Amino acid sequence: MLVFAADAFFTEQLCVRAEVTSSDHRIQVHTFYQQQGYAVDERRFVKRYDSSGA
Repeated sequence: MLVFAADAFFTEQLCVRAEVTSSDHRIQVHTFYQQQGYAVDERRFVKRYDSSGA
């Protein structure tokens, strides 16, 4: 219901794109979003630093 409400809001606001970020290991969630019309589009790269600066 939340995705449906978000889609309705985005359409009403004339948005041209909606984006969802999900971890690679959440395969079932990926399937859910694809069933809702979302498509895999791009890949993010993140660099993390611990408190020692390494």
